[in-house]
Amino acid sequence: GTSKVVPISMNTFTETETGLALHDCTPVTVEENTFTMCEKAVVAVSCQIFLKKNTMVESLHCGLSAANSEVTVHSTTFLDGSCHGVVMEQCRGEISRCQLQRNKKYNISTARCDGLRILNNEIHNAGEAGLFITGCGVVEAAANQFNENIGSALTIEDTADPFIKQNTCKNTNGSAVFCRNASKGKIAGNTFLSSQMSQIVITGESNPSVEGNVIKSGASHGVFIRNNGSHGVVANNKILQNAHEPILIASSHPTVEGNTVVSYEEESKLEEAPD
Repeated sequence: GTSKVVPISMNTFTETETGLALHDCTPVTVEENTFTMCEKAVVAVSCQIFLKKNTMVESLHCGLSAANSEVTVHSTTFLDGSCHGVVMEQCRGEISRCQLQRNKKYNISTARCDGLRILNNEIHNAGEAGLFITGCGVVEAAANQFNENIGSALTIEDTADPFIKQNTCKNTNGSAVFCRNASKGKIAGNTFLSSQMSQIVITGESNPSVEGNVIKSGASHGVFIRNNGSHGVVANNKILQNAHEPILIASSHPTVEGNTVVSYEEESKLEEAPD
């Protein structure tokens, strides 16, 4: 027969070690709850869980910790955590239309996930990375807004193979995208603006495809490919008005083709030219 949905709604959890612990539950709906200053607001292990319109504030470790679960998180807020907003390990599902801001390490951390979609979220002001992807298979991050993340907007590592598309990353204190440790993936159709370090860094034998992006107005390089046999493809991007070299290649062998590259100086000349 069909499993009955267990509803958990309209509760307030304050200063508990774990606000809500779920083990081997299916399916569970967690809706319109408030969690404040919990060590972990929600823990889900081997569950099917739907989180909607919850608020997690000042979590000491994370707002959501999920493992080996199918998880849907929608319109939920994760603010001001001492470590992470969301931590998922070996999960599938979706995170959509959430606000994740000012968590001191990662706003979203995913490890060894497969079949996970991260869509239309606001991912801002993380202390280390807005979105951290390690060792994952099929993960799609699309149409998210990243702003003022401190370390990077996205860090991709450890053979992860995500699809990063149609996101906007602005004002990153480090690099917008940092690929390392033999990561792969496709980075396509995104807009990267005003990073304080090289906007896209590829290192550590990584092999991503960087295609059809706008990479503009960074304080350093547009794309920096470096060290230990990193390669990949950099193709058909618009790399505009970055302060240092638009594409810098060091000890690496990428394919670079079809890009539109305009330096900061040339862009300034074009803007100043009379009609």
